[in-house]
This record gives sequence, C-alpha cells and structure tokens, in this order.
Amino acid sequence: MKVLIGITSKNRAAILPKAITAALSQTYPDKAVAVFDDASDDNTRELVSQFNAVQWTLADKPVGYLFARNKFMRETEADVYCSLDDDSWFMSDDGLAAAMEHLRTHPSCAAIAFDILSPDRPAPTGSDSTPHTVGTFIGCGHLLRLDIVRMIGGYTPNPGYYGGEEKDLAIQLMDRGYSIDLLPGVHIWHDK
Repeated sequence: MKVLIGITSKNRAAILPKAITAALSQTYPDKAVAVFDDASDDNTRELVSQFNAVQWTLADKPVGYLFARNKFMRETEADVYCSLDDDSWFMSDDGLAAAMEHLRTHPSCAAIAFDILSPDRPAPTGSDSTPHTVGTFIGCGHLLRLDIVRMIGGYTPNPGYYGGEEKDLAIQLMDRGYSIDLLPGVHIWHDK
C-alpha cells in the first residue's frame, strides 16, 4: 500500500524542516511526502529548493489546514494518508512501517492514532506498548485508510470547535464498524 505523508504548514519555516526530514527518513519504501503551505508570509518558500523530493503546494491565500488535509486525501493516488503538522515529527525511522504493518494485519482498522509526545507529556505513560482500540485520534499525527475516508467524504469543514474534525471523523468511522487503533510504541513529537 502506498502512503502519502501530508504536512500542513503556516509560517513555520524554522521548524518545518524537522517534520519534512523525519517524514523523508521513514524506512517504509512506498511513500511520498507532500507539504501544503497555507500562504505563509515567512521564508517557507525558500525551503522548496532544499527539499526537492517533496511535493509542494504553495497557496496564494489562506484556506486552512482542513482544506489542505482534504485536498491531500482527495488528490493522491496513495492508499493511506498520514497526517503530520508542521510542528510534529516521527521520533524513529520505523514508525510508518510499524503503522503500515498494523493496517495490513487489521483490515477493520480505518485509522491509526500515534502516541503523541510533547513538552507537557515528554515520555509515554504506562509500560504497555500493545496496540488497542481508542475513540479518536489527534490531528498532528495519524493515519487513515483512504478508501474508507473517501466514502465518508473526508473531514467536515467546520464541525464546531478546534479539534472537533478528528472526533467527527472518528465517530463516522466507528459508526460504520471500523476501529481506530492507538499504537503506543509509535511516537510523534508535537512541539506545540
């Protein structure tokens, strides 16, 4: 299965290279990396020449991260979409490979929630690294099966509050009988 790692960005030229480098470094072979820049007014456009293996979309006017995520999912030929924010990155090179193996062996899993670490939660809690079903995922690091998400229509553009789009999509997936599985051993750093 092919994966598109999509990174949404806005005025984060200083930190965006970490997300891109970590995405490009993933050992899973059948992947592409794309960045949607939401009309940044910093020097993000200068990064295009540094990362020529990346598919860039440079918006002329701001349209928002939900528009960008839906565009990624709608226009790719990939089977799976991996969402990262511009301030988030894989903490190991084999995280995507582990997630893809889980999808391969769990056909009823429609979404994977990565274990998000951040300055306010710098280490995993608990010692259990067994994947398990959860009720939602966090936008800065997750994986979605595109055939199922396209059936639903992607993210709802305005579900009512910040972060509500992930919960809304998760509910729709679960209503159709699919699971959302957390992979505690696959860590994404969110430098929020």
